[in-house]
Amino acid sequence: MSEPIPLNANLMSVSINQLITQTKDNKHYCFLVPSYQRGYRWESEQIIRLLDDLYEFSQSAQNTDFYCLQPIIVKQISQDEMQVRMGQNYSCNTDNNYYEVVDGQQRLTTIYLILKYVQREDTAQFFDLEYERDAKSNFSRRIMLQSLRKTPIPAPNTVDEHYFIQAYQKIKQWTQEKRKHNSDVDNDIESIIKRHTNVIWYELSNTNTDCYQIFRNINNGKIPLTNAELVKAMLLTEKNFAPDSSNPATDVIIRNSIIRSQQERFARLWDDIQRELSNAQMWSFITGNYDFNTPTRIDLLLKLIVYKESHNIDERDYGLFNFFENKLNAKNSIADKRRYIESVFENIRTTFRTIQDWYEKPLYYNFIGMIMTYSEKSSRSLVTENRTARLKKLADLLESYNTMTREQFKLYLLKEVKNLIKEVTPNNIGSPHHIITSSEQFNRTEGEKEDNVINYIDNRKSIERWLMLFNILELNDIEGRFDFTVGRTGWSVEHIKAQSSEVAKKDDWKDYLDKEKERIQLKAKHINSTNYNTIITSIDTFISEYNSIAASGHKPGDEFEAKLHELMLRIDKDIDGFNEADEHRLGNLALLGIAENSMLNNSQFYEKRKKMLSKESKNFPYATRRVFLKVYSKQTLNMDYSTWGKADFNSYLEIQYTRLKEFYNMLTTMDTQLSSKGGVK
Repeated sequence: MSEPIPLNANLMSVSINQLITQTKDNKHYCFLVPSYQRGYRWESEQIIRLLDDLYEFSQSAQNTDFYCLQPIIVKQISQDEMQVRMGQNYSCNTDNNYYEVVDGQQRLTTIYLILKYVQREDTAQFFDLEYERDAKSNFSRRIMLQSLRKTPIPAPNTVDEHYFIQAYQKIKQWTQEKRKHNSDVDNDIESIIKRHTNVIWYELSNTNTDCYQIFRNINNGKIPLTNAELVKAMLLTEKNFAPDSSNPATDVIIRNSIIRSQQERFARLWDDIQRELSNAQMWSFITGNYDFNTPTRIDLLLKLIVYKESHNIDERDYGLFNFFENKLNAKNSIADKRRYIESVFENIRTTFRTIQDWYEKPLYYNFIGMIMTYSEKSSRSLVTENRTARLKKLADLLESYNTMTREQFKLYLLKEVKNLIKEVTPNNIGSPHHIITSSEQFNRTEGEKEDNVINYIDNRKSIERWLMLFNILELNDIEGRFDFTVGRTGWSVEHIKAQSSEVAKKDDWKDYLDKEKERIQLKAKHINSTNYNTIITSIDTFISEYNSIAASGHKPGDEFEAKLHELMLRIDKDIDGFNEADEHRLGNLALLGIAENSMLNNSQFYEKRKKMLSKESKNFPYATRRVFLKVYSKQTLNMDYSTWGKADFNSYLEIQYTRLKEFYNMLTTMDTQLSSKGGVK
């Protein structure tokens, strides 16, 4: 749980030009770096990264663009306090406003050093930096900063000064290198810093604020200075809630009480929503387990609000903060600002309430979760493009929900889901009354391609989507929620009966054959079959041949693996009734999270079943677990739970076929009914 900065903090973006010219009351900025902070320690790579970013920005910046530095947190201090902290030899300047830097001294110092190098000495402008430690060292840090242009640079007296010199020389080296291609680089950097660089200014206005405690919280990670936290602090700034000056309630206690009650009302709403969004199931369904680049979860709601207004998202650091700040600053009066703040929080509230409503209705939850799982632009798109595509989809869902009737919205969801599985239809899933044979599946001609049954080899992603929908349709019947958290690292398709070609490549194939022999021998006790005995003999012969090869010191080659594969296909066909084509059809496929698929890893059916039924195994989709429990298989007194046979395959395929037909029929019926009433597009 974060420990928030006091709500009456004043937060805004301030240009570097403001910091080096004058404060709001026409005084100069002087920053005190307190002794409780470590000294200046930026290394060369940090300096270069900032310079590269500024230079790149300078080459493309428009007049209204600005580069935003990370926040600095400050607290104004009196001249008397400054005098006490800097010692009796220090002289305060009446033209200065003094600020203690709670966080951000590294950035402020680096900007000072860059300006020190790129500005012309006769027109140079700076904010002032003082170091509390200097009270005991004759102000040597300040003197060093002022002396960096001298030749030679004076020798350092402190570790901080060593780093000042190192940083300054790196700035000089970087600039000289750039001058080879751009003679005006100094002016470019100076201009971009002064005219197009802002810092997020976080001013603590409470005189009782413990700056040291806030500094510790920041450095312990307890105060996340994310877009969301900054937007919250900016909107809840004290000045936005001050009573009208004409209000007779001028008493300080009453005034502060009015401000505090307004701030706390919105802060409670914000914190309640943030807490609700920590629900893993809610977050997984609304994001589809996709990384929206949201350091805190309420960032997603802010992104939605911005996208709905502008149809664009600024993915730069603090782009969200800049959006809301610009909107707030455009309001001329306190009353207008207050109305805007009210509207933002109301937008956050209504957006969250809609998401909460979806979460509480399993059908909405299941279908929307699936839509969000697969709503990327394309697998080859850039990350930012896919983020935008998914954000657009979520915004469209919210808009549709708020403008359609509930029946129209349900039909809208059905159509969205149908579009995700459009390659899987009742015609190519394989009718249970027409079980496709191996020759039909694999000896097709080009003209017959569209009429063939969908299979894992050619349609892996489509099958994955259909299997998720199959799970969802099963759960909708019992008003259950699909667990999207299982796919936290993605989804995959598992072969219920292991692929013989994959098992043949594994190192434990011998153990596999031993277990298969044991299983077949058990079957042979109940059924007198020549095939069973023949295969048992073949297994013994094969293992004997392997042992002979191994004893001779030779390593079995590809021919040996081919024979092993052939033997496994014989077991599949003669014992379990499987053709090779059946391995990759829907009667032999189930949905798993990627992590769980790795755990099963082409094990035999009985091993997969054992792992799935263990107490430790909870992360399996509803229908997948039912498959391995053989719920979909035709129930018999002597049901064999050790293997997945052709009868199981056919029963499972039949229930999928039935579900898919029901889904299409439901969609068609609703579409017809609503079309007759004016319908939905």
